[in-house]
Amino acid sequence: MPDADYAEAKELYELGKMRLSDLAERFNVSRQGLWKKFKKDGVVYGSRAAEVSAAVSAGVKQAVTSTVGQQVSQALERYNDKRAEWIEETRTSGYKSLKQADMLAKKIVADAVKNSASMRTTDDDLKAVARFQKILVENTLTRLDILRANDMIDEDDLPEIHFEDLTDEDILKHHRENGLIEEGEDPDAILAELNNVEIDD
Repeated sequence: MPDADYAEAKELYELGKMRLSDLAERFNVSRQGLWKKFKKDGVVYGSRAAEVSAAVSAGVKQAVTSTVGQQVSQALERYNDKRAEWIEETRTSGYKSLKQADMLAKKIVADAVKNSASMRTTDDDLKAVARFQKILVENTLTRLDILRANDMIDEDDLPEIHFEDLTDEDILKHHRENGLIEEGEDPDAILAELNNVEIDD
């Protein structure tokens, strides 16, 4: 039996992939002769089967991790896409609900005045409205906190920065207005001096 065939047969046997009879048939050797050779070399059936199991587990784990990672990434993208919309919706609905509660409180007071009733008669109703308002505020703030609304920056709200080169005239004007140069000084000399100033890092 050639060395290459024996090495392959040994590998298959130790990994538990093929039995003696299968190997004998595959490599066209006697089962007995192969067994003697394995016994002499201390080859044990399935002794390296754990390697296959570990490799399979690692492959499955990698596939699962990759899939989960993709799913998490997609979920985050969907969340971020919707987040600004949810924040705006929460603020709008919270404002509308509080406005309704405010109108309800005003109606209770207006009805009491219209019916010439004592304001004490409105206490229970106004307390109920106040509790309702408190719940609305807490719910709105909680939702905004969960959505991390304070961390959300709208690109349209960012300040714009414009860089412009100052002309010599602009520089001289600035220095004059801040009393850094006197009226009689030579503008060319001042500009030459300013341009030669080294700026320390």
